[in-house]
Amino acid sequence: MENKNKTAYYNMIVNTYIYLRLVSIPGHQGALGISKPHDVLGPWQIFGVEFVLTFLVVFTIFATLDANKRSMGSDSLSIGIAYLRV
Repeated sequence: MENKNKTAYYNMIVNTYIYLRLVSIPGHQGALGISKPHDVLGPWQIFGVEFVLTFLVVFTIFATLDANKRSMGSDSLSIGIAYLRV
């Protein structure tokens, strides 16, 4: 890798780290990217919530990949909205 590319790569890593530290809530940085259920939920309730949310995402993906449907817009937008809702 050229020296110029290495510098750009390291700058990108440092800038990403700084950005994530600035936009995340203090005290919650260690829990980024994990599913952490609420303490009052039981194991079956947690399973039920995860099951329903996973079903919604998978159903949306299957609905957008259906060859017989009429396109109502951007398929990627509908999948993205499903992830935002979950």
